[in-house]
Amino acid sequence: MNALLMTSHHVEASETPAYSPMPRLYGTQASTRSLGSHFLTRSFLLAIQNFIMSSSPLAIDGLKSSAVIESVASRVSKMSEAEKKAQMKKINGVFQLNVKGSNGKEGQWTIDFKKEGKVYLGPAKPKADVTIALSDDVLQSVADGKLGSQKAFMSGQLKVKGNVMLATKLDMLLKASKSKL
Repeated sequence: MNALLMTSHHVEASETPAYSPMPRLYGTQASTRSLGSHFLTRSFLLAIQNFIMSSSPLAIDGLKSSAVIESVASRVSKMSEAEKKAQMKKINGVFQLNVKGSNGKEGQWTIDFKKEGKVYLGPAKPKADVTIALSDDVLQSVADGKLGSQKAFMSGQLKVKGNVMLATKLDMLLKASKSKL
């Protein structure tokens, strides 16, 4: 069978490759060394592997608040359907969080407690009831209970578009990362 991937270096069974051999690709015995010499460096391949193996669908590299959002999502996913429905009835809203880190990184998450009871990366679909813009540090402080969302709003550290009354429930949502909603 013809190999899909042509390499300039073929690793024989008796040879000890400089790097760990990769799984066979349609009839080839390509090592990461031979692949790297043609396409990608070994360090780049390892970086891709580490990213795939360790990244969370909610994590944004460089934003501390990713951990807060992941924790909220974890708590929501562990709720029973009855708990989830009760909280959705109580909160009844879709929050979009626009977070900006001191390093220039930006993140956007949606917490849907209106229709689906889930947390996801990206803008609200179709539209958020309330959009909250804040810094990474402020979100972390609100989640830790060091700063109330209302105080952050009054001091201009937290900006709200949409249903301001719904925004007052942000503390309740973020504290879900520490305990039950």
